[in-house]
Amino acid sequence: MSAEGHPSRRRTLLAAALAAALLLLLAGCSKTCPQCSGTGEIRVSGPCAVCGGTGAVTVTCEACSGEGRLGAGSPCPRCQGKKILTCDYTGFVDVMVSEGDPSKGECATYEKVAVACRQGRLHPADPSQEGQEEAIFRDTPSRVCPACGGQGRMACTYCGGTGKSHGSGLCTACGGSGHVEKTCPNCTGTGVAEKTLRCPACGGNGRIPA
Repeated sequence: MSAEGHPSRRRTLLAAALAAALLLLLAGCSKTCPQCSGTGEIRVSGPCAVCGGTGAVTVTCEACSGEGRLGAGSPCPRCQGKKILTCDYTGFVDVMVSEGDPSKGECATYEKVAVACRQGRLHPADPSQEGQEEAIFRDTPSRVCPACGGQGRMACTYCGGTGKSHGSGLCTACGGSGHVEKTCPNCTGTGVAEKTLRCPACGGNGRIPA
């Protein structure tokens, strides 16, 4: 049996012929839709959804990357962007030099000794006093640094642990706000935008009954 004589092939050819005949019939009973000129689509205008009809949008200032200050956002000059620093705490502790004699109305006398953090523990800042730790740290025998809690490292105080520079001055491009207005790219500043919809008259077919 030839391909043309196969039942399924004959049904396919018949369906194609009927579809073609139906299209010719519809073409003769319909006309081009006057509302969409046969395109099946119409364009409507309305307030721009991006800018709300203002024609402008607020964006991050490129001059200062939204920081509002010149040079802001660059690596912190102190920690070089690492966010942490070796603890450099320095302070003073009171060391008793004389207990005094209460019977004579004498009070204890103290002198201040400079101390510094080294790897999380307090040491005399003056290397010549290294042998006097017991007397110097009598009231703080643990000698844990109060600034870093004994870690020896702490968040950079210059950048607040962000690793970024605060900048040198207000950005003149945005006045320190970090944002500027620019023409809306969606409506090119007109405040009005167009969009394409399916033609309601012909349902998107482009033709209506004659």
